[in-house]
Amino acid sequence: MASANAYCFGALTIGIWKTGNKVKAEKIIKNIIKIVIKISVLHRNNQFNPEEQKHAETFKRKFQNTQLSVISFYEVDYSFDLPYLQNSIRESHDTLKMVVQRHLTEKSLNRIDEVFEFFTDATLLETAFKANSPYSDLMGKIVADINTAMDTGDIVLHRNNQFNPEEQKHAETFKRKFQNTQLSVISFYEVDYSFDLPYLQNSIRESHDTLKMVVQRHLTEKSLNRIDEVFEFFTDATLLETAFKANSPYSDLMGKIVADINTAMDTGDM
Repeated sequence: MASANAYCFGALTIGIWKTGNKVKAEKIIKNIIKIVIKISVLHRNNQFNPEEQKHAETFKRKFQNTQLSVISFYEVDYSFDLPYLQNSIRESHDTLKMVVQRHLTEKSLNRIDEVFEFFTDATLLETAFKANSPYSDLMGKIVADINTAMDTGDIVLHRNNQFNPEEQKHAETFKRKFQNTQLSVISFYEVDYSFDLPYLQNSIRESHDTLKMVVQRHLTEKSLNRIDEVFEFFTDATLLETAFKANSPYSDLMGKIVADINTAMDTGDM
């Protein structure tokens, strides 16, 4: 579910970036990524108590209702109800905070607030759903992907224990490989002249291949292609060389990413 939610938020944010509000969109994208990673880690490590698990189920239902409302407002002309959608998003926000309040720092909780506040903005929502919206094509893709995820069950695999023993082993292997990739990122960032492009590309590709072994049996070709696109993007030589070079334009962002990885490892979140 988290990946589907992140895609919906992230895709719309990228669209806003393209229309001009780059700084705000970039910040929201970063916050979404950090939130999804931290919640996924908490869930994977069984950190939620019974009460928080109940809140998580409530959040799931509320956010699915929000997604259904998005579909309806997009597909049915003149059906858009701004107060209803804002209230639906806020209810999801409040419930999610009940799930993670005990686990996350004030800074992380503020990130959640910023993301949900951004997506309850009246101007944003009215622009997204109006006729001839500049986000019309993007909204169409988001709605199509929500429909596909619901139809195929792509968004509930882990929660419903759909992985067989072999896939669970691949999942553990993926976890180790991806953690090794993260350790390499830290090392290459913190140690001058240590960057090894072929090594990092190979590490990312190994994670990619192993993840595909986990989900190959369950996902549609379209969903599998999305995984390919994400990993191909992050093995791009120009991107990686630029990210790790001295005086990189991504230096501040890389510093924050490395700090977050270190914090997660220090606290045992990962």
